Amino acid sequence: MPEQRPGPATGGHPASTVAICVVTYQRPLWLGELLRSLTDASLAVGPRYVPIVIVVDNDAARSARAAVEAAIPRLPCRVLYQVEARRGISHARNHAVAIALAEGAAFVAFVDDDEVVTPGWLGELLAIQEIHGADIVSGPVVPRFDDGVPQWIIRGGFFARARFPTGTVRRIGATNNCLISGRLFDGRSEPFDARFAMTGGSDMHFFKQVARAGGKIVWADRAVVEEWVPRSRARIGWLLQRAYRGGNAFTLSERLLDRSGAWVVWRVAKGVGRTLQGALILLPSMLLGRAPTVRALQKTALGAGTLAAVLGHRYHEYRAVHGR
Repeated sequence: MPEQRPGPATGGHPASTVAICVVTYQRPLWLGELLRSLTDASLAVGPRYVPIVIVVDNDAARSARAAVEAAIPRLPCRVLYQVEARRGISHARNHAVAIALAEGAAFVAFVDDDEVVTPGWLGELLAIQEIHGADIVSGPVVPRFDDGVPQWIIRGGFFARARFPTGTVRRIGATNNCLISGRLFDGRSEPFDARFAMTGGSDMHFFKQVARAGGKIVWADRAVVEEWVPRSRARIGWLLQRAYRGGNAFTLSERLLDRSGAWVVWRVAKGVGRTLQGALILLPSMLLGRAPTVRALQKTALGAGTLAAVLGHRYHEYRAVHGR
């Protein structure tokens, strides 16, 4: 299809390119669902912006290629597809950013390959960025459950994420639904730290760096994406692994950011406190049902992951693939 380039916008000023970046690894069916959700409605941004889609396949076997080629005729914007053969989510994110900057992108939006976007998504991110002068805008991710996910998991809210009023200033975030000003990548050859390539958490680490440097991160509550929850994640083992990984990655980030060593005392106290808290409430929680019991175990796992990171252990979450 013909390439779309930034053209004249209202007032004679050139339109700004917005790069929608997707990194993917062996999830062609879900990737296809995401690309189908990138419609005129979800990408409506007006004449001031020109969206492009960048897909970086982290699989050297190019498992995403067919899904991308099938989507190109339907998509309302230009699509770029490249492979990042180095395994690891940090490498794929950095590759996507490099492509976006080479295309002159003023903004870089990220969405995951296990998500779908909703109508008005990109326009809302851009509108909130302009209203608040934000360096980063984050939006909500709500679960979309596969058939067969146990009802106690759904009712227990294990996949529900916190939401905030639009305009709320945040100190942390993730690339599962965000818009980042391109200028934040100036001078950063690898903005997403390769030390988190297989552990996950490079996005959280990047957001923390931005916040510590005085960057403004703002919440856009109407810029919604939906995330698939497969049965392979809807089990107790995965929920505990995820809690462990959360404590582990957050503490590894603190370890890299705080050169003074003060993080050690604080993180040890946090880790011990969470582990003991989970252990103390475990028995009464068992009397209340499965969901409260799992929440108590998650607290213990979170504390254990924190303490493990203090000792230098890294949990490599991205060795396993969930989804299709």
